[in-house]
Amino acid sequence: MKAASLIGLAILLSLGTSAALAADEPATHMQETDSHMEHSAEATKTYSGHGRVNSVDVAAGKINISHDPITELKWPRMTMDFQASAPTLKNIKPGTYVVFELQKMEDGYHIVKIAPARPSTE
Repeated sequence: MKAASLIGLAILLSLGTSAALAADEPATHMQETDSHMEHSAEATKTYSGHGRVNSVDVAAGKINISHDPITELKWPRMTMDFQASAPTLKNIKPGTYVVFELQKMEDGYHIVKIAPARPSTE
């Protein structure tokens, strides 16, 4: 009888452990999903800027812009190089004032949209 009780107790304990692990599994999956969603949201978030183009290298996919402050990123007015695709840059010339949208990528912020604009009043 004592052996049967011990076997029964062992079965109950193993069932309880399995149930506890199964109950924890959806929470873990949910945390992974939330983390992925936050990462995806960050990857698609864009930031707007305004500035004057200093140089464009379409072949290298680079543009240098002296831009106004970008408050969402807490960036002061400064001059920076940005990456952008060649089609995005092909009609942009040095000296042009532009509005642009940046997106955070693994290797920094890239311009995903750019268009001519009027000079800033700042």
